[in-house]
Amino acid sequence: MFEDLFDNLVDKTLIAQNSLLIGQDLGLAVKLKDRLLKLSKNEENCRSKKFYFEAIFLDLFDRTSSHPRIKFELTKIKQETLKQKLDQAIDSYIGFGDQEPTWKFPEEGFDLDAYFSSNWFHPSIDSYPNEKKELETSKNSYKQSDITFFEYFKKRLAIYDVVGPTDHIKYYKGIIRKKYLDLLRKKIEVIL
Repeated sequence: MFEDLFDNLVDKTLIAQNSLLIGQDLGLAVKLKDRLLKLSKNEENCRSKKFYFEAIFLDLFDRTSSHPRIKFELTKIKQETLKQKLDQAIDSYIGFGDQEPTWKFPEEGFDLDAYFSSNWFHPSIDSYPNEKKELETSKNSYKQSDITFFEYFKKRLAIYDVVGPTDHIKYYKGIIRKKYLDLLRKKIEVIL
């Protein structure tokens, strides 16, 4: 009985934490949208910049930490209102603390070839050859700009739901996937 009570408490705590992560995700999605809207097609390295900023999204939104780690600058968040201070306390518990990505392109650039040739998938995908092939096809379609980063992200979520990496299951526990994806889409639709 005590064990069931403890498991139930852990489940409820995870669900609450994951709901907070969704709020952080939505905020990051808005920042990505704002940064991509500032990008001009005539800008030098436009394609690299676009993929770099989208790579930050794909990295931070991969709960398995299997996507290539993207180096990016963080900046201190200005806290003026009580809500901002509360949000910072929550973010401190689940994410960046009092910092957020600056969304600045690195001076040294971004090596697209190295990025796309690196491993993007959780090791458990190797046991699922059909799903791995699907994910590789999605990655290549994204690289060729045949699909958006968001379409790749949705495919990764669907495949990981089948494969079941522990962290993926843990950090999406209690999240209504359709609602989550609809909320994200609403925040970034203008850039898709």
